[in-house]
Amino acid sequence: MKKKPKKTFGIRQFLFITIIVIASGIFLISGLKLLSITLKYKKGSDAYKKIEDLSGKTTDDSDPDAVFFDVPALKAINADTKGYLYAKDVLSYPVVQCDDNSYYLDHLFDGTFNASGCLFIDCAISEGFEARNCIIYGHDMMDGSMFAALHYYADADFYKDHKEFHVFTEEHHYVYKVLSAFVSDVNGIVYRLRFSSDEDYVDFLNTIAGACPYETDYGELTADRKVITMSTCLGNDDDHRFVVVAIRDREIKTES
Repeated sequence: MKKKPKKTFGIRQFLFITIIVIASGIFLISGLKLLSITLKYKKGSDAYKKIEDLSGKTTDDSDPDAVFFDVPALKAINADTKGYLYAKDVLSYPVVQCDDNSYYLDHLFDGTFNASGCLFIDCAISEGFEARNCIIYGHDMMDGSMFAALHYYADADFYKDHKEFHVFTEEHHYVYKVLSAFVSDVNGIVYRLRFSSDEDYVDFLNTIAGACPYETDYGELTADRKVITMSTCLGNDDDHRFVVVAIRDREIKTES
């Protein structure tokens, strides 16, 4: 009868050790996965920092208008290059386009397979940045890279200090002002590519402006003003996206 407690204790000890071993294994596997993800993120960030250093030049760090990105140099590296998107203290990335919207979801600018992907224009838009509504997709990365910072535009105070985006193409340097920022259905009006008339397009612009939860300074909405729609994920919500729409405000002439 005295042996039974010893036997019970042995079983409990075995179960305890087993649980510890399993928990340690899970912890180790989780840690390795986290390390792998972190290293992949760093690889992506390092790759884009090199691209920024390669193509970016500035004569005045305090003046965003003085920033310049050498798009022809980037195009020599990747023929899919359409331009460069920059907003001080928000983002700085090349923008590409190919005939498959899924490719750059998991490939970097240089073609390396990586979850960070690359900012890319919808393949259905043949006019690129000259389209009335140029839609650009990018990931909401957990390390804050790519289009993750777009979510800050849900806050009116953030918008007040970050009103402008710069778009560089082979021949132009455009400045855009934020028109609107909001959560959209994946099939929402913000993804429209075709407009039946100038009036239809202006109605579209007014609808987009009205979707923003705060007032923005964008000037008069006319048919000749073009927009970029920057679209990113909204957590694990497959039915909605967070979008920031910026409208072309002016062009900065660069010396040839």
